[in-house]
Amino acid sequence: MGWWRGSLVVLLVLLAGVPLVAPVVELLRLPAGWNPYTEADRLGELAGNSLLLMVGTVLVALPLGVAGGALLFRTDLPGRRFWRFVLILIVFVPLPLTTTAWQMAIGPQGWLPLAGGAAQPGQAWSQGLLPAVWGHAMLALPWVVLLAGLGLTWVEPELEEDALLAAPAWRVFWAVTLPRAKPAILLAGLWAALLALNEITVTDIMKVRTYSEEVYTQFNSGGPAEAARAVAVALPAVGLAVAVTVLVVNRWRRDLPPRLVLVRPPRLFRLGRLRWPCFALVAAAGVVLVGVPLSALVWKAGLRYATAAAPGPPTWDAGLLAERWLDALAGQRRLLLNSLLMGLLSGSATGLLGLLVCWLARDSRHFERFVWGLAAALWAVPGPVLGVGLLAAMQGLFALPGGEVFKAVLWDRPSPLPNVWVWTLRFLPVALAMLWPIVRLIPRELDEAARVDGLGPGRRFARVILPLAALPLAWTVLGVAVLTLGELSASKLIWSPGFTPFAHHVFMQMHASADTELAALCLVLLVLVAIGAAAVARLAPALRRRLGRW
Repeated sequence: MGWWRGSLVVLLVLLAGVPLVAPVVELLRLPAGWNPYTEADRLGELAGNSLLLMVGTVLVALPLGVAGGALLFRTDLPGRRFWRFVLILIVFVPLPLTTTAWQMAIGPQGWLPLAGGAAQPGQAWSQGLLPAVWGHAMLALPWVVLLAGLGLTWVEPELEEDALLAAPAWRVFWAVTLPRAKPAILLAGLWAALLALNEITVTDIMKVRTYSEEVYTQFNSGGPAEAARAVAVALPAVGLAVAVTVLVVNRWRRDLPPRLVLVRPPRLFRLGRLRWPCFALVAAAGVVLVGVPLSALVWKAGLRYATAAAPGPPTWDAGLLAERWLDALAGQRRLLLNSLLMGLLSGSATGLLGLLVCWLARDSRHFERFVWGLAAALWAVPGPVLGVGLLAAMQGLFALPGGEVFKAVLWDRPSPLPNVWVWTLRFLPVALAMLWPIVRLIPRELDEAARVDGLGPGRRFARVILPLAALPLAWTVLGVAVLTLGELSASKLIWSPGFTPFAHHVFMQMHASADTELAALCLVLLVLVAIGAAAVARLAPALRRRLGRW
């Protein structure tokens, strides 16, 4: 299979490596791009804001997330299956929707006006570092709960059983379970930190200048020189983020438990008298994470303001809520259909590519290291930098002999391909993380038997690996497709007119005001996400049963 691996390396370098390297090449081509290094005050502000945003997000999300993961995945908490289902729904809520919902809840003109930043007259949004930390923490917390919880379930039961012979359960959890799950916990913390570093939705609305925000702003304000200067500013942070991500991902990959541990149900720690107090805490967290922002959207979408003909304070009307929701659904149906089409295309491309990569990496350590190094770089690079790189790569492609064909397909006419390309790069690390532990469980004997029967790599992948991994692949495709509904930071720079993602439309409306139409749009997007997340959650039990049969 050496030829297959070599071909896949070339494909990954062209699809992902070139966009990653292109911003650096553009910077080297334009020496003026290094000028920002003479602006010490500006660099200090960007570094300080980015660092404070990441640290604040991690300090809020990681302790709460680890505690939540332990309660939902490793204890006999009442209703834990229901709360895990709710968790999966929350995980897939897009960042623009989360930001809008929280601003409508606690912003200056919100349902519960508890704004953390000073508001100007007529300003609809909270602004400042504290609201930005809160927004990112609320987005990262469900992911931290999920990643940390899964890591806690992958602890070898034998280690815990031996320790229980000499120590009480709480000490075993503290001294054995948590240290063994440290790679997954570090991965969860890294996810929260990179989410704060890489995204622009929250920081753009709340006027917090970070490295990613600088790249996006500079790119939109001028030509190649401005984009090069922005990339130069972000380059040290990107290099550090890539290095840390490579270390954490490699640690997680090396410390995955044996195959049988992944399919065996974990041992549950009994809470005893703390069961119902813990249930009350989880229910309160669910109200905060789900109830408050959802209620704010419903309240805003059904709000009827006073008019000259009907003076008085604003009132809420359920019929008006339904009318606005239906109007938003009908008025933006083309955007919705385009977003669903591009999401499914991206999910399919990402899932198939991830499955093929994971299968070919099982028997080649060098290829495995290359793949995970590339995945770490894709994960760590801020979305705007990746968008700038992909745009430069596309322009280089257009300049090649025969590039007119690619330009016609990718640029001159409405096309979903630019969004599909950038989303595939953005979520390939997610697909690898979802499929890698599962592909390790596929019995090698079946693959070897097919090889003995004379089947080549392509036929073995189509007849053995693909049927066995059909359910995990469907799970990954759906998950990635739902995640694309909220991706903004990379695709904001390269989307094709005529195929505007729905999240971009929501983002543009956020800059206008937090009005009733925006709330209705967010509720439409929320219904779509809930349907997709529910499908992912429904596949999870069937996936566990399939893995158990392997």
